[in-house]
Amino acid sequence: MQSLRTGAGSFRPTADESPRSAPTCAPLIACPRTRLRAKCGSCLSNWKRTGSERQSADWPRRASQRSTIVRRFITLRGFTMKERLTLAGGRLLLIGLWGAAWEVAAASGALPRGLIGQPSEFLLDFFKLVVDGTFPAAALITLEAVFIAFVLGAILALLTALLMTAFPMAERLAAPIIDALNALPRVALIPLFILWFGIGTEQKVASGVSIMYFVLLSYTMAGAKSTDPDHLRLARSLAIPGWRTFLEIIAPSALPAIFAGLRLGMIYTVLGVITAELIAGGKGLGTLVSYYSNTFNPNGVFATLIALVLITIALTATMSRIERSIAKWHAPIAV
Repeated sequence: MQSLRTGAGSFRPTADESPRSAPTCAPLIACPRTRLRAKCGSCLSNWKRTGSERQSADWPRRASQRSTIVRRFITLRGFTMKERLTLAGGRLLLIGLWGAAWEVAAASGALPRGLIGQPSEFLLDFFKLVVDGTFPAAALITLEAVFIAFVLGAILALLTALLMTAFPMAERLAAPIIDALNALPRVALIPLFILWFGIGTEQKVASGVSIMYFVLLSYTMAGAKSTDPDHLRLARSLAIPGWRTFLEIIAPSALPAIFAGLRLGMIYTVLGVITAELIAGGKGLGTLVSYYSNTFNPNGVFATLIALVLITIALTATMSRIERSIAKWHAPIAV
């Protein structure tokens, strides 16, 4: 006898039909256990299968789920080459249109060329300063201070995060003080840095560290608080020391937020060092910006700003590549 349909996509054997009998139905039907579709009802009559049999019959659905996860992972990890070329072309087109409008407005006199500069002129100045070695020499001095400030700020921020996660009482005590220090304007602190460290590299490093430290600490603590509480409870039940809990549980969980803080901190470290050079003088790209501003040379200012933009883009791209090589299991966090 035929099985009786009891609902959408499900069957119930009749009284005189054995559970192991094979119905001869031809339409597509769905198994109530595996939710797979078949051209006959044999899987329905074998609903008393063992777990291993159900698992082997269930592999197409699980394979489909895995392929879906892989597709989503690829989508999250980045763009295809065609999409990247399209994005790059769109960005270049926007920059080109903006530059062309600026050039026409400055050349026609609609905008004062002596105040806003002209793209063709400051691009020419940029290449001249690159060729004669002015930009490379100044960039090396600035990058030296940026690198030292970035490393010191990152080490101090991660050590503070380790201490605050290992000892929750330390976090409760230090959080208000850290928030108050972070609220201080860095520009107002630069004269103090000059007084304490002079006008050399040290005061630029101090300015960069004062920004990098708080940016990375904020991101690291936010990532640490997103750690699975079950993992932390398990670590406490196993009496794992606080520093091991941070390194083996909290840090991997907070790694996306840490790298986001590193990328953003790199940008703000450059800004802190440039601001110190603008105020304290010396040598570096910030000093060039100050010099061209004081001599009313907008083309020189924009040429130096182009160099700063290119350096910052290269640094953040390097950080993103390092992140992709270390933390391959997650999509980068946009900042």
